[in-house]
Amino acid sequence: NLLPPQDQEEIQMVARAGNEVVPLLSYESQYTTEEACNCIRALINIGTQASMSALEDYARIDFEDEKDQFSIGRSISRGLKNFEQNAYIKRILSQLKVIYLEYVDIENASLLRELKKVSRLFFQGLKLNDFSFLEDLKGLQNLLFLATNISDLSPLKDLEQLKSITFLIPH
Repeated sequence: NLLPPQDQEEIQMVARAGNEVVPLLSYESQYTTEEACNCIRALINIGTQASMSALEDYARIDFEDEKDQFSIGRSISRGLKNFEQNAYIKRILSQLKVIYLEYVDIENASLLRELKKVSRLFFQGLKLNDFSFLEDLKGLQNLLFLATNISDLSPLKDLEQLKSITFLIPH
């Protein structure tokens, strides 16, 4: 049984089936977080409008466990590299409470103003000069910069719910 896919090999095999398999990758409440993340990875690898619609459903699910929410958010965030950024940010990332953007070039930083639901935002290896969009993310509670340079923190000054900002610079 290939669904849900159990490892990277199965994810790639399932993804090669394309749109035909998209309905079979839809979220099921009995899925473990790992199984849901594997379905998300397969949908991202398929990279079609149909798979993006299925990803929308995953993005809307509210997982009670913070670790699960992080795993799902990180998996979905990785899709930004595979889809047209404007559509993916507006349709998918805007639904997430946890977003982990890693090693992706953001074409238009102002699009990130759409992330109104985010409470935990992680940047890793992001090359971005303009972080002014952060001022619009009023629900932001935790912010992490890993190997990401930010020189102007003024967009954070009015974020009343912001509890922590972490900067990690690898050696």
